[in-house]
Amino acid sequence: MRTGSTRIPVHGRCRENPGVAWTRENAVARELVETTGTAVIGADAMEAIERTELVRVPMGRWATPEDLTAAYPILACEAAGLSSGQTLRVDGGSPAL
Repeated sequence: MRTGSTRIPVHGRCRENPGVAWTRENAVARELVETTGTAVIGADAMEAIERTELVRVPMGRWATPEDLTAAYPILACEAAGLSSGQTLRVDGGSPAL
């Protein structure tokens, strides 16, 4: 439910020199994510979290697993072929700490 990130390793071979292997690693960083796991916390605890944490999120809502799922192909696709060591924040606009 708090912050974290998921690494996305992408492996391949250099087109110009097939003998050269490479790895790109990018990440998706998340803030508050509403899942089936957060449903068991209880209403009082959820309200406390929303009062202290969700107020920092300008979009005013928790992320969903679908929000995160949409971010992974962006960093793993061919168009991002020269991107390596990047972190895509899916945080609803909350400021970096």
